[in-house]
Amino acid sequence: MLATTGSIKLAWNLQPVDTGSGRVDDFAFAFGPDGFPAIAFTVDSRTLKLARYNGNAWGIATVEAAGDHPADTCGRGLSLSFDHHGNPAISYNKATLIDSSFNVELRLARYAASGWDHSTIASAPSATGLGFFTSGHRCLKFGPDGEPAIVHRPGVSGVGVCLARKMGGTWSSNPVDPSGKGDEADLAFSPGGISTIAYDEDSSTKFAKLNGALWEISILPRNGRWPSLAYGPDGSPSIAYNGSFPGTIRPERTIFARLTNGAWEESEVENLGARGGPSLSFGPDGYPAVAYHVTTSPATGALKFAHFDGRDWQLEVAADIEYRPGGVCLLAFGSDGLPTCAYTDSLRNAPALAWKGTFRPVR
Repeated sequence: MLATTGSIKLAWNLQPVDTGSGRVDDFAFAFGPDGFPAIAFTVDSRTLKLARYNGNAWGIATVEAAGDHPADTCGRGLSLSFDHHGNPAISYNKATLIDSSFNVELRLARYAASGWDHSTIASAPSATGLGFFTSGHRCLKFGPDGEPAIVHRPGVSGVGVCLARKMGGTWSSNPVDPSGKGDEADLAFSPGGISTIAYDEDSSTKFAKLNGALWEISILPRNGRWPSLAYGPDGSPSIAYNGSFPGTIRPERTIFARLTNGAWEESEVENLGARGGPSLSFGPDGYPAVAYHVTTSPATGALKFAHFDGRDWQLEVAADIEYRPGGVCLLAFGSDGLPTCAYTDSLRNAPALAWKGTFRPVR
């Protein structure tokens, strides 16, 4: 039975996923086709892991580790998705020190019956170990053809947001917007299977839609950063992002924008000290919901959940958390129609879940 608007008001449950591995540098979250959550996370910038819940307990496995040199890294810039066969796939970066310089790779790990299959999408030398980066925590998606697509930025001067597609067994990467910064970008396929991307360019938020071989690009009305892109039941794209106060540049308000008749219509979710990127999803009632971080004092903050009820945004505190600039949270609705938010439990330095309903993850 799917949740109703009333059942969304249930209390939040909180639990860390893994507390014994080490410092968690990054994570990504998605529900599998079995209805249970999965979290990919990076430990000490060297080990990429995947945690999957099976209905009774979490199973945690190593996907790939960095090389032997202490400066080698693996697992930065995570994005997690499930393919059309229900298998997990993770996009990430790996840097290996060779002589006096790094070789940086944009990689995809995809699970199959025989285990993890690792492929390199692109690689380049780097003096610092920084180069190719997946552009956000939802930048990996599988298209209608069943093949993966990844939004990334190559870290090369004059080349901005790019989209890599695997077609006919071969990867190709093409620029979307040379001026797009794309530190956080979101990839979504429209209901008609068209590639669309939300991304930032310094203080501007942009939306790109592939029209044949060309990208059509529009700019949202406010200055802003960290967009999250999703399609509503009417097939229109919507973006949640941190937008500025009118007449200012600094993004501090959580904004919801919807493309209607070729123009972006905006509403403020909350105007209190937004920090880090929001995460947008649509509930079973067809209305949007947003998870985001806010600052409640110089040292503390809150993970918040906002659900639109058809008239107003209803706001809740899902978890009290330590203030962390640029903190990431990810929202998705489970098969029961209830929300789950993934975030970083800073006290235990571990990926954690806040969820509603009867789901009880116990490790």
